[in-house]
Amino acid sequence: MAANFTIGAVVMIHLARVAAKYFDNAEIIEFHHNLKIDAPSGTALSTAKLMAEAKGKPFSRPPVEKGETLPSRGLQTDGISIHSVRLPGLLAHQEVIFGAAGQP
Repeated sequence: MAANFTIGAVVMIHLARVAAKYFDNAEIIEFHHNLKIDAPSGTALSTAKLMAEAKGKPFSRPPVEKGETLPSRGLQTDGISIHSVRLPGLLAHQEVIFGAAGQP
């Protein structure tokens, strides 16, 4: 079973799973048209779950500063913040972003 059947999405999910083993921090940004009801998308949720499974543990999430509103950091799943953008005219698009100290 696949959360998404497009070649680009399948390759992106595969590469995210490979890279997940080498990073402690990651976030996902996904874009869809304004009529898409679910947020985050099933693809984004599945990507985060598969990344955490590949890593063998949840990702580290940056600490929350006092007074910070958590929803502005995106929905958290397995230590990965997922940010959903819903605007007219957008097509399905997803980015997985990894971060580590000293990485450009």
